[in-house]
Amino acid sequence: MAALRESEQRSVLVAMVLALGMLTIDATIVRVALPAIQRDLDLSDVAQQVARRHATARRLAA
Repeated sequence: MAALRESEQRSVLVAMVLALGMLTIDATIVRVALPAIQRDLDLSDVAQQVARRHATARRLAA
């Protein structure tokens, strides 16, 4: 496998940093919006726990 040129390495680094930033923003939006969504939908305690666990699993999978 050929080594990447310096410009290609920088491009890969920029793409990785942008992807990480997008994941962070996504997780923050979910974390902030989830309580309001739960209130608006009048979810039970069990449904809230399921939603929190799903959001946590989603963050860990990223």
